[in-house]
Amino acid sequence: MARFWHGLSIAAALVLATPAAAVPPPLDYPTDIVVPFVPQGWKVSTLKAGGYYQQLGEFTPTGVSTDTFTDLVGFTVLPSSTVLTRKPSLAELANIDLSPRCAAHSARTLQPAKADAEWKVVEYFCVVKDGPAAGEVDLTFTANRARPHALFTVWRAWRGSPEAFRAFLKATAGVDAAGLVAKDGGLAFDEAVLDRATPAILAAWSDTFTKAEVCDLALGEICPTYRAPQTVPPPYAADAARLGLIGQLHLAGSHEWTSRQAIEQMSKMSGSIGELGRNLLQSFDQPGGQSAYTHHFDQSIAVSNHDFSRQEGMIAALLLPVLSSHVDGGDLVILDDAPPADPALRARLQAYLVTASHLAWLLHISPDRQTLTLYPPKP
Repeated sequence: MARFWHGLSIAAALVLATPAAAVPPPLDYPTDIVVPFVPQGWKVSTLKAGGYYQQLGEFTPTGVSTDTFTDLVGFTVLPSSTVLTRKPSLAELANIDLSPRCAAHSARTLQPAKADAEWKVVEYFCVVKDGPAAGEVDLTFTANRARPHALFTVWRAWRGSPEAFRAFLKATAGVDAAGLVAKDGGLAFDEAVLDRATPAILAAWSDTFTKAEVCDLALGEICPTYRAPQTVPPPYAADAARLGLIGQLHLAGSHEWTSRQAIEQMSKMSGSIGELGRNLLQSFDQPGGQSAYTHHFDQSIAVSNHDFSRQEGMIAALLLPVLSSHVDGGDLVILDDAPPADPALRARLQAYLVTASHLAWLLHISPDRQTLTLYPPKP
């Protein structure tokens, strides 16, 4: 869519303390949330943020850049500084002028079965005019959903040569035809072929449009994917009410490192984390030392002892869980204070955790290795 839109188990959880930590101002983190559907094992290829906390994320099977993708899913969130009073019509979405970037193009609308009616789906077909992908066929099926303060978009795309396009139509839609015809010395799409193929392509890609979720944490909404309890609750879930949990991000372990390798990485870091790593390394080397640990790191932060307004704070909060994700997994947990945070602050803190989960994407921890749980206030 960017192309169209110019363990180590520590007995006491470590706490990152900062003197007189700042309360996050209202615009620190957007509370309008989209949960895109990302196929198993796909990794982020593009992740950007813009003014007013616009968001753009794209994923590919291999994490390759958007410029060289074959298969891709993506999303955008475009927050508005004013309330959106009018939803874009399907005609407006379908009539986007693609001629500046397409030597040939076609667009149509078709609502996928079982998709929320609020998602307005448009299918774009394009023969790329310029750049590294010139001459290739680009399919982008995109869905738009307007909420009062943000416009959400999710999409599924494919790109390949005209020959690969023919193979794609046969494999995905059962249509054995080129899909392109010669016209005026160039190429044009065969509209009859596209009419036959489009429903089957949309069905094959339906998860992108039927499983995407949107919610506004400021309204007390929690997307179903993030709602507790989940099928296999991560650590702490059973004690959520007692601990006053606001949210937790669980990163599953990849088991690519041994526990000693994880401790060695920790020992090279600066500050208290490095000191802890060096102490653990000494303990690890003692007879029987390895048996004292379960290769899982937990990081707990609370409203009053963490600076939620600085990017450095988010990076620091993620260090131990990300380190542990290379072994047996790790958790970042936000704990409430007494008296508890008001609903507006609670929503921003939960949005902070969503942003932290996105930052973990950049560290090659794919979405299917993350479990994000946002807890409602205690009854």
